[in-house]
Amino acid sequence: MTTRTPAGRHEPDPRRIATRRDFGVELTLARRASGLSVRRVARQVDVPASTLGGYFAGTHLPALRPADLLERLLRVLGVANDADLAAWSEAYWRVRGPGATTTAAESGTGVLGTTPPAAVSTRPPLDRLLVEPRLRGRRDILAALDAVIAAAGLLHDSPRVHVLYGLGGSGKSMVALTVAQRAAAAGVRTFWITANDAAATLAGMHALAIELGAPADRLRGGSLPDIVWRLLCDLDQRWLLVFDNANDPPLSLTLPGQLITDGTGWLRPPDRSLGAVLVTTRDGHPAHWGDPAPPWLQIHRLIGLARADGAEVLMELAGPAAGDVGKAGDLADRLGGLPLALMLAGRFLRESQDVPAALGGDLPRDFVGYLAALGRGDQTELFAPGTMAGDSRTRASVGRSWDLSVELLTDRGLRSARPLLHTLACFGVTPIPYGLLLRAEVLAASPLFPGATPHEIWNTLRGLDGVGLLTLTGADDTAVLRIHPLVRDVARADDGLRAHLSRYLSLTTALLNPVIRDAEPKSPSSWARWRLIADHCTAPLALLDMRAVAPDTVRAAVLLAGRASSYLRAAGLLDQAESAFEQTLPVATDRLGQRDPVTLVIAHDFARLRYDQGRLPEAEQAYRAVLAARQRVLGEQHPDTLMTQHYLARTLRARGRLDVAERLFSDTYAVRLRLLGDRHPDTLTSRHGIADVLRDRGESTPALATYLEVLALRTQLLGERHPATLVTRQYAAEMQHALGDLESAEVELRAVWEISQEVRGPHHPRTLAGGQSLVELLHDRGRLAEAEGLAVAVVAARRRLLGDTHPATLASRHRLGLIRLDRGEVGAARRDLQAVLVDRRQVLGPDHPHTELSRRLLDAVARRAALPQQPTARTRRPPGTATHGPDRGDPAAPIRAEPAARKRSRDD
Repeated sequence: MTTRTPAGRHEPDPRRIATRRDFGVELTLARRASGLSVRRVARQVDVPASTLGGYFAGTHLPALRPADLLERLLRVLGVANDADLAAWSEAYWRVRGPGATTTAAESGTGVLGTTPPAAVSTRPPLDRLLVEPRLRGRRDILAALDAVIAAAGLLHDSPRVHVLYGLGGSGKSMVALTVAQRAAAAGVRTFWITANDAAATLAGMHALAIELGAPADRLRGGSLPDIVWRLLCDLDQRWLLVFDNANDPPLSLTLPGQLITDGTGWLRPPDRSLGAVLVTTRDGHPAHWGDPAPPWLQIHRLIGLARADGAEVLMELAGPAAGDVGKAGDLADRLGGLPLALMLAGRFLRESQDVPAALGGDLPRDFVGYLAALGRGDQTELFAPGTMAGDSRTRASVGRSWDLSVELLTDRGLRSARPLLHTLACFGVTPIPYGLLLRAEVLAASPLFPGATPHEIWNTLRGLDGVGLLTLTGADDTAVLRIHPLVRDVARADDGLRAHLSRYLSLTTALLNPVIRDAEPKSPSSWARWRLIADHCTAPLALLDMRAVAPDTVRAAVLLAGRASSYLRAAGLLDQAESAFEQTLPVATDRLGQRDPVTLVIAHDFARLRYDQGRLPEAEQAYRAVLAARQRVLGEQHPDTLMTQHYLARTLRARGRLDVAERLFSDTYAVRLRLLGDRHPDTLTSRHGIADVLRDRGESTPALATYLEVLALRTQLLGERHPATLVTRQYAAEMQHALGDLESAEVELRAVWEISQEVRGPHHPRTLAGGQSLVELLHDRGRLAEAEGLAVAVVAARRRLLGDTHPATLASRHRLGLIRLDRGEVGAARRDLQAVLVDRRQVLGPDHPHTELSRRLLDAVARRAALPQQPTARTRRPPGTATHGPDRGDPAAPIRAEPAARKRSRDD
């Protein structure tokens, strides 16, 4: 591929791409070579010019959907050669990466989260079988799959990966659930992964790896697919793994640049293990699954139910008043036997029979009438075997059934049925807490629901539930509803929603805002509420590209998504937060502008996430960019500018650049003091940062004095249980420990430990940091048994949360080794400390102070072991005796952890 013309002008070369900015540069070269303007390209690719401009600017990459977007864009730009297209595709995935990853922190102050989204579960949703019609017409496939699971581990030459494919609503998941139910009843260990997209598969497999016992640091540093499959194949019992709703298999089941049939991605042959795999998908194209398929994989097409089975479903739901079995069979044939369509029709007819004749009009009440109504809609055949267009036809037919159900409710006087379903479709895929969100006064204020009353809205919800378009559960503030994914898809694509998209999105934000108006994302007391609605705050972003939306509406949607992203970060759901920020920031940049204050808020919070993940160079770079932009847009003394300057100082301090950090802390404090006064929370935060630098320099006395002054004011202004107050109280106690006041330090650390468990939860990173400080205090007070017990618990919790080689975990492992050394467990202690040294060399480097400490410590242990007589290590030291320096007369006494005063503090 030529990279430079004879005249010296650069030609596009995807091999040069290493970053998103590089991608934009090379894409721009390709556009210039084509001679096309951005607007002309946008028209040909059918992408908004503003979105396309983001691709050329390198602010974000072409979307994953539709799947051929990148190829269409490149072909419009004149890139048509297969080799060139492959090179661009490789560059795209090189930049995008396989998914969210984390790296080891450069110091012990970051918090590296590897926790998957809280909503992820690997348990099969078997309770769904209790509320759905009895499964019919799938006897052959059920028998075949039961036989595969029963023979797992015995017949290694037969396929043990089975794929069920068919159109949306064909009952694939119900078959898979039935198989899973039978397997579980037979003692087969069964796992269920929702594989809607790449992120969902990643989260599910991450959760599965943890369930199977994978250490968190291996998940961060190794190949997650390799780790999961190794653990699965090592199981000594029969197992079944289900990938449900893998409707875009190349996206959700493979790794970049690979094929499903390679068997190296998420989907693999179970080899000679005791397992079997089942996949449900809408896509059974041979291009993805192989033509022919590999010997370890077998494809099963799930067609519509036979006439007799479909008739039984209709009769069960609609009842005998709707007609006889023959007429039910006619309607089942017309619906192509699609189970979802059958359920919608059956429930519709059951409801219509209760409508008085004077109100029903031409409402279909039986199988014949429903069949006639479908005919009047000029629908094509519901099921189109062998055609790639079949799914869209199914969607249209199901949409017609959906229309009939909505028309039924409208004819019953529920005029809000259609706009309410459209409104609900704007929310996310998780259960919708309608008891919190749906306020009649907010709905009535919208032009979409003129004059709506609470009674009308409630009756409409019950009506939608009655015809099967949604399911209501719970009561009052715990009430939630669920919309079938296909119904949600149809509603989102409906012309009625698209025609009034600005109004619907404006209403969505108006419903969400009151729920979280007083819910501070960083406050643990608000996390229960955020947990219910975070997904619904980010969901409207996916609708913004449908058509033009009012700028104020875009701004409100982006603000909501940004706040939800910040909650996820504060709650420690760092992987989920990264996904939310990566969705929100490009939209903000594209639709609001890179220097818009809202965009800068989100960019700042995204930088905070990078800091929390321990990705300090990325955090520093992001903070510097936001700071420069805020200085230009807002001014150097604006509160937001000062906040970014403060967090940049924190990042620099964490990287060991204390002089620069101290200057920034001091400059920020001086301005805040002058503008806000000495009692403002932001001013106190700056003072806290200055104390952190004093602590890092080993100036324990002035650091303690500053912490105590900040603590008094924070307790008065924020309360003693506020997270910021707890941080300062912990740091002050650690300084008391460092200065030898062990009794006072213990009282304070025990209080912080107990309150933190109540406020943040027992496994929050801040709670564990307080537990570690208490471990160190108990060790230095000579209470070795209690110290070891708590240390073991903290190490185990940090390993689960952060991984075995995170600097915070290493600090806990280091201290546990010292405690065991003092207890006379020399062999175990040396093994612990040697392992810490190996990991610190790998994570922090050979010259890091903590690595050097571990090396010197092991040298001292060796010298101590060579002594002719060892002092008894189980001897309890007198209470109040600190051990930060050598004990006189004991040549082995230098074997101690670093002085607490010189440790890097965990940040405010």
